[in-house]
Amino acid sequence: MTTISGNLFDPAKAAEVAFVLLDKVRQSRGEATKVRFMKWIYLAERLSYERYGEPLTGDMLFSMKHGPVLSKTLRMIEAPSANSAGNDIWNAVVEVEKHGARDYLKIREDAPYTRTSDLRALSDSEIDLVEEVFKRFGRMNATELETFLHKRENCAEWHWKEGDGSNPIEMEELFPAIGYTAEQTVALVEQMRAREALEEAFPRRSYVAEGAGPSSDRLAR
Repeated sequence: MTTISGNLFDPAKAAEVAFVLLDKVRQSRGEATKVRFMKWIYLAERLSYERYGEPLTGDMLFSMKHGPVLSKTLRMIEAPSANSAGNDIWNAVVEVEKHGARDYLKIREDAPYTRTSDLRALSDSEIDLVEEVFKRFGRMNATELETFLHKRENCAEWHWKEGDGSNPIEMEELFPAIGYTAEQTVALVEQMRAREALEEAFPRRSYVAEGAGPSSDRLAR
């Protein structure tokens, strides 16, 4: 069985996905608790697998008590000062404020982006995908999102029972859950392994929050 290893994780894309989601929250004058945000970003990652057969941010998928999560993204939220690759770009975009027992996410006032047209790592279709997720799920509160993701017909890859810590979600569970056949699942898993091997051999050199020009697929936006 195959789990995504994290070699494909792109913190610049994770930060930009966060920007899109939090910008929608800002426009709607709403609030993004950590729990709500983690549900939204998981649903965006899941929709990317469903629609394109590949991840959006490349984060590792885990089942936890309150639902599925993106592991590295969760760690960047909970340990923003940790010395790990990706924290700099994430912290340049996302600010976490604690109010009582809850953490709330918002866009930093000095973030390197002010609008989605400034984004460099996400393609137009990926931005549209994230906005689609918010349009569908942005009004749900944390309890409603958790209930939705705990239903097998909505998220069959999530599995957790009392006493578990966290369980990695395997690709052989995810792809059938989002509608792929057994044959398609085998092909997609092999493709994922090949991409991870390539990334391991030629890892990303750095993650830049500012100073870079837009990528080619962003020029027309």
